[in-house]
Amino acid sequence: MKSAGAGKNLDEAETPAVLPVEESEKLIRLRMIPTQIRHFKVNRASNADSIWLRDRLDRECRKLGGRVELTEDGELTLERSD
Repeated sequence: MKSAGAGKNLDEAETPAVLPVEESEKLIRLRMIPTQIRHFKVNRASNADSIWLRDRLDRECRKLGGRVELTEDGELTLERSD
């Protein structure tokens, strides 16, 4: 299964298994792949839906000291602001 963009199936290998943490074991960054379920398959979300999700997550994460950005390859990245 390939994931060249919206509407394509996701390959399990795309999901990062290791999250970067500081020595204090606090999460410093999180990469996420926006997805949608259609016809019982997990697919990449469209660019418009990814932007919508980024805006909602960024709004809520800012309250807790984080930021969410959408990368050029369609991943959402959560990083601590402090």
